[in-house]
Amino acid sequence: MKELNFPLLTKDQIEVRVGQVSAKGCTLLLYKTSRTDAEILDSVVGAGNWQKRFYTLQGVGVGDQVRAIVVCSVGIYDEDRHEWVWKDDSGTESQVEQDKGVCSDAFKRAAGGSCWGIGRELYYTGFIFAKVPTKEKPNGKGYDLADKYMSFEIRTIEWNTNPLSLKKLVIVDSDGNVVFSKGVGKDYDTQQEKPKEQPLPQANEPKGSVDPQDLKTIREIIALYTRDESRTKFFKYVEDTYKVKCLEELTLSQGKEIIKVLTTKR
Repeated sequence: MKELNFPLLTKDQIEVRVGQVSAKGCTLLLYKTSRTDAEILDSVVGAGNWQKRFYTLQGVGVGDQVRAIVVCSVGIYDEDRHEWVWKDDSGTESQVEQDKGVCSDAFKRAAGGSCWGIGRELYYTGFIFAKVPTKEKPNGKGYDLADKYMSFEIRTIEWNTNPLSLKKLVIVDSDGNVVFSKGVGKDYDTQQEKPKEQPLPQANEPKGSVDPQDLKTIREIIALYTRDESRTKFFKYVEDTYKVKCLEELTLSQGKEIIKVLTTKR
């Protein structure tokens, strides 16, 4: 099969949704729709040279978790071998229209990064945290976004191709205010590198004097990290920089400095 040169996604082909919400803001997740996958397949391989089909796998899981899952198989015609090449992946239910959602998700996965590769670059966006106003839920269990921050969109996105990575990203809220930026001007990406210098603790600050509220905020932000290696990297950074074994040993100024680093727009 000849090499399939699927184009990198543009800002108009990427949607933004809210992930987890904390006292300081929220994570943002970038995704593509099944409509985008279909349009790209049409333009690259031709509308008559690809197809999809669905089937279910029964008895998947262990114990009480055994269930059936929906799998989508996307086939692309190989003109050199005169046969269809198929790649499969399963989907998960959405909160709305679950039957339709699970089929759409399975198709996106089969056409996407884990199989045919459409939108694989989305795996390289890294951790995206937007420092926006939030409000505590009425029951006191967690936070919701302030009403005006319920929708976000990409203003600018650029990719490095060799190796594949995110070069530039700007996300704005519904009023056009920038809530996240990377690769623009003097913006600093705390996930990609460490600050060159960190102020040393004040001589009169005892170890373990970190503000309890600051400690809570740090833990809430770290809990939003989606990958274990990100948490490991953070705790190693804290240990190497401040010479402590746990967050509770931080001084007052160290705790505030860490929050500043974690919530700086990237």
